[in-house]
Amino acid sequence: ALDHPHAWQRETAVRLLLQARGRAPEAELRKLAKEGTPAGRVAAMTLLHRRGSDPGGLDDPHPGVREAAVRLSMKEIPPAMADDED
Repeated sequence: ALDHPHAWQRETAVRLLLQARGRAPEAELRKLAKEGTPAGRVAAMTLLHRRGSDPGGLDDPHPGVREAAVRLSMKEIPPAMADDED
């Protein structure tokens, strides 16, 4: 769903994963952040960032993904997600 062509599907998937405390496997998110559609890469990067991981993407070939990576790198990680051990 994170790689779905419709924004509503991607946004809903991100919201549901965040509500579930981001339990998506990190390896799958990293793979999608590198190999998905540009919109899917941004969605995966957003989840990685919210989990306190480096989302990467600064060297992505797509300018929109690079722009999102810069925006994410400028945002603070929410404390509730950064300190979560689960």
